[in-house]
Amino acid sequence: MGAKKNTYNKDSIKSYSPLEFTQKNPGVYCGDTTYSTQLVIEVYTNAVDEARIGHGDKIEIDIQSKPLTVKVTDHGQGFPINVVREEDGETVMQASFDVLNTSAKINEEGVYEGTSRGAFGIGNKLTNFLSKTLTATSSQGKGMTETLYFVNGVFKDRKVEKKNVPAGTVVTFCPDPQYFEKDAIDYDSLRAQLTEIAALNIGLETTLIIDGKKEIFKSSKGLIDLLDLYGKGTKEISQRFSIVKKQGLFGLNLAMVWNNTSTPKISGYVNSGYTEGGAHLTAIKSAITRTFNKYANDNGLIKDGKNLKGSELEEGMILMFDMTSPHPQYDGQTKARVVRIDSTFATRTLTDELSLWLEMNPKSAKSIIDRALLARKAVAAATKARAAVERKAGVAATPKTLKEKLQGSKKFIDCQNKNPKDRELLLVEGMSAGASASEARDPKTQAIQMLRGVPLNTWTASEDRILANEEIASLIRSIGAGYGKNFDIKKMKFNRIVITADADYSGDQITQLMVAFFWKYMRPIVTEGRLYRALTPLYVIVYNNKEHYLYNDLEKEAFMKGKDVSKMKVSRNKGLGELDPADLKRLCFDVRNYEQLKVKNDKKIDEQLEIFVGKEAELRKDFLYTEADFMKGEE
Repeated sequence: MGAKKNTYNKDSIKSYSPLEFTQKNPGVYCGDTTYSTQLVIEVYTNAVDEARIGHGDKIEIDIQSKPLTVKVTDHGQGFPINVVREEDGETVMQASFDVLNTSAKINEEGVYEGTSRGAFGIGNKLTNFLSKTLTATSSQGKGMTETLYFVNGVFKDRKVEKKNVPAGTVVTFCPDPQYFEKDAIDYDSLRAQLTEIAALNIGLETTLIIDGKKEIFKSSKGLIDLLDLYGKGTKEISQRFSIVKKQGLFGLNLAMVWNNTSTPKISGYVNSGYTEGGAHLTAIKSAITRTFNKYANDNGLIKDGKNLKGSELEEGMILMFDMTSPHPQYDGQTKARVVRIDSTFATRTLTDELSLWLEMNPKSAKSIIDRALLARKAVAAATKARAAVERKAGVAATPKTLKEKLQGSKKFIDCQNKNPKDRELLLVEGMSAGASASEARDPKTQAIQMLRGVPLNTWTASEDRILANEEIASLIRSIGAGYGKNFDIKKMKFNRIVITADADYSGDQITQLMVAFFWKYMRPIVTEGRLYRALTPLYVIVYNNKEHYLYNDLEKEAFMKGKDVSKMKVSRNKGLGELDPADLKRLCFDVRNYEQLKVKNDKKIDEQLEIFVGKEAELRKDFLYTEADFMKGEE
């Protein structure tokens, strides 16, 4: 061993205050720090907790985008005014904003009965610590108010006044951009959470105001509203099943239905807080699977004696539920996953109610079970097809000429560098585009995967048909990380995938179909921001002896406006094959002129893909009639 260079001593030990630690490591409590949305959710969740115990049924979120300022107003019971704590001399309200693990929601005996969302005593503190300024004013409706002023998370001043105002709390803050990638709120994510929380709390009305534009989030039918929303445009194959049951501190609010799509939509909440998964979801899904298997076996609906798997029953399922339980344990402040929860009441109630529903709805029961058995057959067929795909070699022998390269490799031209971190895969359409891209690419780091015309619509095709398709099978082999539930992004042979389609309608269609494939069968490529589209010019205009590159019709019209069109030479690049390889290299591949195809809202992209590439043509017609922005004078 070599000489020791690093010595461990007393100076190696560092201690940070909660404020310093949070500011140095914002992701520990905040989770994703791309946007400052979580700061809004933390304050809003406290307002929801008030509403859940009967204090106020209206909440306002007012956001000004420039400079980014957020104001959350609730009509709850308010903080005790100017009540000083013995341990540190702070008022109760101040400690709620600057002393970690301080909360009225921790004890089961307290007013929130241990079933609130704010179980750690961190929420308001997180928003305060990661904001440039925060001001909070509270009243209990007794003629007094307390206002606190913080700068960079540090308490600056307090004002106690005699005012006759209704009970409630107003929190105004400016998220500090140094802690986030973007100085903005992810409005799609925020709207999705407000929609679902409204459905979980019938009667709660949330007003969202963004730069003066007002939106109302309120539900009259509860979780049934979510079945309507997420099942829009699909055909239901079963009656709807729902439960709303409560016993003491425990409760279950659940609704589910099955439709004719293959993709399940499952959202599990705990104490009205969204979670990505965990023990509660496992418990609910297991109870559903056990109950269906008992019914199927008792009624002779399974002929081979093999119980149905949960994944088979989930085909086409929309399941929304909220489990109420005291003191669930989470994996962190964002509460993305539930580590431990008492789900006894929920699973017992679900089993009893679902068993009765199956007996009362035999047609629905049979439709769901038949659908699950069909899914089982499809998996068996896909397993055979998968084995055939995996037996085939991915790359052919080294060819000599470009033509041999394109034909000999069938679909794939590799690059020289074998380190996945340095490699990218260019998806191109057709031989001419393949030839152009092959000359324009960097052969060290850019590989090419050829697509023959418009790809198969994998959104609606069966899995065995998908794997039997040579285009898709070749793509799966080239990426080298499996697909579907077996996809492992760590095994990818490339750092990113680049869809290099023509800059026209056909190219948009190909991009749409490829996004559908990656979203359904290799989703982490999309969610981790590793899917791109190459941006290539649709028009080249020579004007005043200079070439100008325009990427769509609107750019072309804007460029030509007010200029002498007779002095212009306009060329439309119908396809990549018509673009000179040197220009393609200079304009796109060398400078990595790519657009990242990243998803903000999982449920929204599912709905959009169902409209654009799903089986129901009526959905596309409805979209065109209601959403498309046609230009005047065009047909």
